[in-house]
Formats: sequence, C-alpha cells, structure tokens
Amino acid sequence: MERRSSRAWVGRLGTVYVLLTLLLGLPRTGSGQPATPADTPAAPSASRSAHYGASWALLIGIDQYQDPRIPRLRHAANDVQAMDQVLHGLGFHTLTLLNAQATKRGIEAAFEKLSDLAKDDRLLIFFAGHGETAQLAKGSEEGFLVPYDANRRRLVQTGIAMRDIDRLGERLPPKHILFVLDACHAGFAFVGFRDIEPEEKGDAYYRAVTAKPVVQVLTAGETGQKAAERDGQGLFTRWLVQGLQGVADRDSDGIITANELAAWLEPQVTRDSRGLQKPVFGRLFGEGQFVFELPGSHARVASLAPARTVPSTSSATGDLDLTSDPAGATVRLDGREVGTTPLTLERVPVGEHLLELDKDGLYAARKAITIAAHTLERHSLKLERRKGKLTVFSEPRDARVFLDGRDLGRTPVSLEVEAGPYTLKLTKDGYKPHEEPLTLPADKETRTRIALRSTQGTLDVTSAPAGATVELAGTPRGQTPLTLTLEEGTYPLRLRLPRHRTATRQAEIQGERTTRLQVDLTPGPNLGDRERRGTDTAEMVYIPAGSFTMGDTHGDGNRDETPVHQVFVNAFWLDRTEVTNAQFARFVQAGATVQGDWRPAFESGKDQHPAFNVTWNDAVAYCRWADKRLPTEAEWEYAARGTDGRRYPWGAYWDAAKVNGGYPARASTPVGSYSGGASPFGVQDLAGNVWEWTSTLYKSYPYSATDGREDATASGPRVFRGGSWENDAFYLRSASRLRVDPADRFNYLGFRCAQEARE
Repeated sequence: MERRSSRAWVGRLGTVYVLLTLLLGLPRTGSGQPATPADTPAAPSASRSAHYGASWALLIGIDQYQDPRIPRLRHAANDVQAMDQVLHGLGFHTLTLLNAQATKRGIEAAFEKLSDLAKDDRLLIFFAGHGETAQLAKGSEEGFLVPYDANRRRLVQTGIAMRDIDRLGERLPPKHILFVLDACHAGFAFVGFRDIEPEEKGDAYYRAVTAKPVVQVLTAGETGQKAAERDGQGLFTRWLVQGLQGVADRDSDGIITANELAAWLEPQVTRDSRGLQKPVFGRLFGEGQFVFELPGSHARVASLAPARTVPSTSSATGDLDLTSDPAGATVRLDGREVGTTPLTLERVPVGEHLLELDKDGLYAARKAITIAAHTLERHSLKLERRKGKLTVFSEPRDARVFLDGRDLGRTPVSLEVEAGPYTLKLTKDGYKPHEEPLTLPADKETRTRIALRSTQGTLDVTSAPAGATVELAGTPRGQTPLTLTLEEGTYPLRLRLPRHRTATRQAEIQGERTTRLQVDLTPGPNLGDRERRGTDTAEMVYIPAGSFTMGDTHGDGNRDETPVHQVFVNAFWLDRTEVTNAQFARFVQAGATVQGDWRPAFESGKDQHPAFNVTWNDAVAYCRWADKRLPTEAEWEYAARGTDGRRYPWGAYWDAAKVNGGYPARASTPVGSYSGGASPFGVQDLAGNVWEWTSTLYKSYPYSATDGREDATASGPRVFRGGSWENDAFYLRSASRLRVDPADRFNYLGFRCAQEARE
C-alpha cells in the first residue's frame, strides 16, 4: 500500500506508508522525549492491570531518508506523535525513533532490547515509513521495511525483512503482541479473519482470552491499496486513534479487544476512503486476544481476577445441560476440559463461566454463561466451521486455482477458507494440470508454491551438411540448424537437401525437455542415377523433384491435353524400362493370381520383351509385390519430357531411329533396344514399344493429385501413356493420353513401376 501524497516507487507495495504497531514495550522518558534503548525506568502504576504485568510500545517514524532516490513522506512523524499520546494515556511505556534515529542498526537494537521483557507483558511496535517488495535472486518476492539509511538498489541487504518481523513475534517473551500497519499486509503470513466472540463478554471470557498467548496483525488495507492522508495525518491512523480513545468500545465495558477494534475500524476506514482502503485483521499464531483497558476501567478490571473456588454445596452450585450441533464436540469450561457433547454437568459453581467447544479442530463455538444456584441451565450451541487462510503461488503466475472444484481465481490467490481436507488443482494452458490433496488447519495460514510442468518441449534439429529443409508432419518448418517448441507427442520428420537422400526420422517430445536430433545426410542420388531396387531388383532411375509444364505445349494434341498448366512433382524412382515377361513370370511363380493372358508371349521366347495383356489391377498387384507402385500420370509425363517441354522424350522432332513405333514397326522389341530415345533423365522406352498403365483415374485437366484422381479405390477408366509399336508419331508424343477400363487388357499395353525417393 502506498501514501497518495508520494510518487509511486518500485515494487509491489509501491510507495508505502507503513504503520506497524507491535506491542513490544520499550519505555520513553518521563519528559516525553525519545529515550535510548537503555532507558528502562520502572513502569508507573497506570500501566498495571489484571491482565498484564506491564505495557510497552516502540514507535518508529521516518519522513526523510538518506538515499535521495527514496521519496519523502509528510505525516509519518505526526502519526507517531498521535499514537504516542493515546498509548501513553492507556498505560504504555513508549520509545520513539524518528528519522535519523531509525537506522537499520537502531531499529534492530531496539528489537534486541525487547528480549528483556517479561512473559506477562504486552508489546506494541508502531512503524511509519516506507515499505517495499523486492525481487529475490531465484524469482520469488519478499517484503521489507525501509529504515532511514536504506539503499534503494540494495534493499535485500539494507532493509528489514518482513519474515524477520514475523519471527520476532514468536521469539519475544511478552504473551500478547499486536502488529498494526497503515499499509497493505504483503510480507506477513497471518490468518486474515476475526475470531468468534460471544455477544456478551463477561469476566470468564476476558480471563480466558488474556491467559492465552497471541500475536495479531491489523493493516490499513489490502495488498495494492493506497493509504490516504487527510488533515495532516493518515486516514487510517486518525480513525485508529479515535477507536483507542474509547469509541471502539462498542459494548461499553471499558475494554477493547483487538478483534473489537478491527471490527469497528473496518467500516469507518472503508467508508471514509470511499472503498479505496479496507483494513485487514488477523493473527500470526496463538488463540488469545490483545486487549486495551480504557482509563477509569481499572475498578472493573480488578474484578476480573480469578475468583476463589466456591465449595460445592447445594446452595452454591447449579447444573448445566449442554448440547451442540454437530454433536461430539470437546467441551472446555473456563479453560478446563470437562467432556464431550451431549453433556450434563452437576454442581457447577455459581457465577460467570466461559464455554469453549471444539470438534475435530474444524468446528468451534464460544459462549459466556451464568450459573445460578439450584437451577439447571440448558444451552445448545451451533458450532461454526473454523477457518484458515490459503495462499497459493505458482510458477509461472496466472494459473487457475480450484479447491474441490470451486474456482478460486488465478495465482497468486489468497483467501479465507473453511478448515478441512480438500483437493487442490491448478490449470494453465500449455502446462500439465497439477492436483494434490491438501488439509487446511484452522486459524493458520497455509502457503503453497507450485511449479507447473509445461506440456511443451524443445526440438533441436541439426544435420550434416546443414541447410536441410525440415518437414514436420508434411509441413516445412525451416532449415537446419532448427529449434522448435512443440507440444508433447511423437512427430514424423523428413529432411530434404538437394543432391542428398531424403532422411526420415521420428522425434519424441516431452514437456520441459530438449530433444536433440542429429541427422547425417547421405550424398545422392543425383539426376539420372541408377539403382536396383525393390523385390524384383529392377534397375531404376532417380528423378529429382521439380516443376514442369503439363499438357499440349506445342498446340498439336487432343483437347483433353489442355489447358496447359504447371505441376510440381516430388522426387521419385522410376523403372528404367518396362516390366518384362521374365519379371512378371517371377511374380506369378511367387503365388500371384492375375487376370490377363500374358503367357503366350513369354512362352514364345520373348522373356525380355515387355509384359502385355495385363490389366490395371495386375499391374497394381505386381508393383505392390515389388515394394513399388504405378507412377502417376504427372510423374510419367515429367519423366518423359523433363523440364524443357519436349514433344518426344529425345527432343522436339520425330526420329524413327530412336523408337519402336510408327510404320513399318509390327511388334514389340526387347526393352531398352532404342537407347537413343532415352528421356532427359535416362529412362528408356517412354515412347513406343507398349503403352503403359498409370495410377491415375481419367479426369480433365488441370491435374491435381488431391482431387480424387489418385484414389486407387475409385471406379472409372484409368490413364495409359506413351504409345506402342503400332502407333504413329502423333500418339508417341509425351503429352498424349488415352484411357481404358481397368479390367481391359491388350497386346500393346504394359507397365513400369515407380517408388518413393526415400533413404
């Protein structure tokens, strides 16, 4: 929380005007001037009470700082003086440290002196100055009080850590300590809610709550709110002083509990600040209540001393019948355990008593009762669910928090929750859900910091040589070396580099881990390279990827060869020659059943002639047996004419010496007989000898591999290409295309196989 009168400072708290009231009990001199920590005069009688041995207050106010980068404040000293006056009137010994007196060493020395106080004392520390939240080395945050000599850039070393103030309350002897901050409560781990108090607080109640130790905290507002100033004083402090002057004593019994003070103060400050400040109250630990005794109330206070035990005679006792909802609660009468509900107690001494009920540490109730002589008092108490505070941090921030399925908001989140067992769940996009059992104790703060695990991992891909294109699930993602952030899972990868074999890999991505993949690419194949591949070990030619103009580029073809269009073809392998009778015979001998009558040509000694009289289904089955496939219509034309738009595989002009076709040819010839007619890639017989099946369903142009024409299950005529021994030059053009039913077979129709270009 920051003062509105000063400029914003760095940190969550910003420019913070911190009013820290710790009942720490150091005296001031009788003249009212600031005392040194060594001045410890005997306490005047005004500070004595039935509840405390002595009352002490340390008041610290800093308007000016050594470091010029720390903004000045206007009214810190005024608030210290106002608190000094009202506390002195309530019987407190006070020690004030103002400006240059309030160095880090001076404040720590004052704290050290407080270790000499007695266990029955009460303590109050009041700090008016700056406070800030600093970022620590590992990313966490911590709150600090800013002493006079603090260095803004070295706050961790020169400030006073709030965690040390927290521990101070546990370390010091006095049984009751109260922290009051005219600022947000960042840095304090207190449980932010008020205790359940009986409507009528009698002697027994005060005896019980002042006998138990407690450290309590009262702040001027919630985290991030600004502390307003008005009329030369902090708004919160002005109302606080009025409350301590007796206005907060709502039941007019001469005693103000810290709980009662907070209950009165909250609506006053909230209303006066128009909702910009809402005081927060709670405790660091303990179950007691810090109390203020107003002047003139000492006669009543004296009556609160424990009464003598009255002999248990019939004229001085009564009976008590007690039930609770739920039943089975442990009952304490004036601090002593007497049984569980339902419970009947006989011969209870007459007078005021305090009933305290607890069930499983989760439910509680308090009630002050009066026992009259010779009567049966019946009381039924409704137990209220005890509460604690839950604070959840996450790394990273802004995770959604669920408690037993109830949405609590996004981290960091801090709120009051009923005590008991829960299931805590955190979710955030890009991170694995976190779920754990959690038991929240009553009257305490439970803090948990959860590091969420990302569902994303990193993939580092390198290759030798570098510069390969990386395809992820078929989509190019960049060139090696390449780093990708991916969701968990398994990804197929393909690396392509000109003049190198395509490499395929599989990458397993795990959250918050780096998967490194090094791929050594094998040189080749290059354009026209030959290899024996597949089950049939036929010689195949490598066709590199490329674009070409498909269709009647010379204007002398059929209408279905138009429109002329560009087509890109991935790299592939293609049989150098057509499948021969001998090769097809091995396929049949391996157990294949075929539809066509191909044997006559084979048996006549033409084993190296192209196989014909085979159906489209026969050709598909053979290529599958050979671990290959039929070429698409686009692949076939690309292999035949290359990228320069040739009319025939060998060039632009007809040459009968380079092809088995045209007159006077009358039959097939052994494959590869016309080496001069090879295509730009070195493929033989793409013109003449026999027509060749392709995988493609006949459709009009333009060609697209994704429009259904490459669906092997579709019905309809299939395209065949290349012309045969009985055709003239028109049908031997590389752009020429015909179609026929897949079940048909002819003595001039054969095939060759293709294969994906893979490593």
